[in-house]
Amino acid sequence: MKISLEKIERWLLIIFLLAFSFQIRFIFDYDASFIEWTGRFIYLSDLIIGALFISKFYRWWRLKSERKLSFRPSDYPLIGFLIFALLSTTQAIEGAIGLFRWLKLVEFVGLFWYLRSEVRKIISLELVFKCLLWGGVIQGAIGILEYIRQADLGLRFLGETILKPSMAGVATFLVQGNLILRSYGATPHPNILAGVLVLAIFGFYFNYLFRRGFGPNLKSLWPYLILVVALFLTFSRVIELSWILAGVLFPIILYRFKKFWLSSFRLIPRLVTIFSVTLIALLVLLVIFFPEIQSRATFSGGTDQALNLRLFYNQEGISSIYLRPLFGVGIGNFSLSLLKNQPDLLAWQYQPIHNIFILIGTEIGLIGLGFFITFLILLFREFWRATRLADPRDPFLLILGGLVVFWGLFDHFPVTIQQGMIIFWLVLALMASSKSEPRLIDIKNG
Repeated sequence: MKISLEKIERWLLIIFLLAFSFQIRFIFDYDASFIEWTGRFIYLSDLIIGALFISKFYRWWRLKSERKLSFRPSDYPLIGFLIFALLSTTQAIEGAIGLFRWLKLVEFVGLFWYLRSEVRKIISLELVFKCLLWGGVIQGAIGILEYIRQADLGLRFLGETILKPSMAGVATFLVQGNLILRSYGATPHPNILAGVLVLAIFGFYFNYLFRRGFGPNLKSLWPYLILVVALFLTFSRVIELSWILAGVLFPIILYRFKKFWLSSFRLIPRLVTIFSVTLIALLVLLVIFFPEIQSRATFSGGTDQALNLRLFYNQEGISSIYLRPLFGVGIGNFSLSLLKNQPDLLAWQYQPIHNIFILIGTEIGLIGLGFFITFLILLFREFWRATRLADPRDPFLLILGGLVVFWGLFDHFPVTIQQGMIIFWLVLALMASSKSEPRLIDIKNG
């Protein structure tokens, strides 16, 4: 029995979407001095991406129908961004690290182009979100158990790291004199886990709201409860607040479909069910974890270490831009530049700037930053022109795209950490995969 190349690619994509968030990797030249931002490694997700690229190239080479190359307006600034990222490596303190980081950028831009082309063709949007949902549920369950134990579970085969509240550099916060470990899952950081969980929550929304059948189907809510509890236990302030804001924005955006609202006998009860379950869950968590919430809600500049470090990194980055505005300090080299200029910091404090726009301006230069911002603006404009939000599912993609860009204002993971980069480029690719003609789906008829 012959298995088509498209089916193989489809299964590779399913595995990729389920497993990309797990920190399964091989680190080159690993030793006690290993630093994430200056290390070289290969993930399981890299191997799957490579296999997808090879399959796509083979189809392109064998089939004339696949040899059409079409460029969109947003592609040109994206190519310019890649060029200036490469040029920035000439300014790098460690050229090998700069080249490695540039190759990673090329990989994920390639992933963006691949997914833009193949999503809705060899894999449906519904299946994409189902995979994201169940991958997130597994991560969420691990994160909940970590919080209960206040230690890792020993799941090294899934990429879980050693976690103890007393370890330097581990994400903790102080509650009544005790260090509390935030949930990591099998990811590098609680903020990454939070991003994975929000993506999974949107996967649940997508499949729950628009599934066939009638009624809210309360039995299918248990994955959502796992995701909400796990997201809460990451104590990732920006991502949690952005999720709540997104939940408010979606019905507001959807309100423009007045005929859709009036004719739908499915959506409104399901929205009410999700809202009610979310509200009850958050109120229960608020009561149980009130001291923890009170601690994390304190944004005092004098005592909040995370806030102080973010401000410090931003200031260092802006100062560096003044000194090297054209090509920056080299892609992937800010931490090394910080080590050179501030040699007395603790080892774990040599981190990237927690703002992707300042970080890109610092490492790649202002021209490269301009190309990157132009790419984002054109991408969102193309999405609006292609959809006009004519399909009630489109607000999901619009809000998700806005979320990943918003996260980049307060964290670096969308452009520095494997899982974060995949989330960033995956969401943008899902937006870019929208058809060029407006679509209106009748929810009553599936």
